[in-house]
This record gives sequence, C-alpha cells and structure tokens, in this order.
Amino acid sequence: MGPSNVVSTSHRREVAGHALNIGGALLVLATAVHFFAIPILRRILESHLTTEAYEFLAPPFFLNHIVVGVLLLPLAFNSFYCARGIRRGRRWAWRIGLATALAVLVLPLVLLALMGTRYLHAIPFLVATLAITAAGLLMTLPLLWVRNDLEE
Repeated sequence: MGPSNVVSTSHRREVAGHALNIGGALLVLATAVHFFAIPILRRILESHLTTEAYEFLAPPFFLNHIVVGVLLLPLAFNSFYCARGIRRGRRWAWRIGLATALAVLVLPLVLLALMGTRYLHAIPFLVATLAITAAGLLMTLPLLWVRNDLEE
C-alpha cells in the first residue's frame, strides 16, 4: 500500500468519523425536539379530547413519546463512541456504527409508511423527521464507504 492509499484510507475514516459525530448531534437535536414537544402535545390532546378520552389515551401516548426520546440518546452515544473507533480503523466500531445507522435510517421510512406526510406541517415533527433522516444518511453512507478500510 503506497503513501497515497494510506492518506486516502485515513481521510475516508476521518470523514466517516465526522459524519458519525454529526449524525449523533442530529439525534440529540431530535431528542430535544421530542421533549420540547411534550407540553405542546399535551395542550393539543387536552383541547381535542374529552376528559375520559384524555385520561385513557394520554398515559400510553406520552409513555411512547418519552421512551422514543430517551432511546434516541443511546443511539447518539453509539454514534459518538463509534466515531473514534472508525478513525482508528476498528472493525467493531464499524459493525456497531452500521447497526446504529441502519436503525436510524429505517425510522423515518417506517414513520412515513405508517403515518404518511399529513403531520409534516407541524414544525417540531418536521424538524425531528429531517434530523433523523439526515442522521441516518450521514451515518450510513460514509460507513459503507470505509467498510474495506478497517482492520479485523
């Protein structure tokens, strides 16, 4: 392997590491949006549901919303953690990073398949969806780019 290949490999791994860090930051943003939206969603539900319906629907709705927000944080942490391993050429970091990236990449696809686009007019929903989509793409594509540049 000549010097130009070493620089190229190192550069690709550095780019992939940066992409994972940016993807992780976008996941933190999506987490913040989730928690920011809770009081807004509470007011919307309270104004559109009867008291009985609210008391029945609100607990599982908010549990789900909070759980998703909380679970985005370990995905962000994985991204940050794997970025260092990718820069060092570690195959384990690639495996964990790719699993994380694919999980993130699938989220907006499932969301759109199940809910359609009717909620994208809501700014928090749109911001979170765009952040997660960008994170998934930013993390997956560079990881595929460096898959052969890592040691076992």
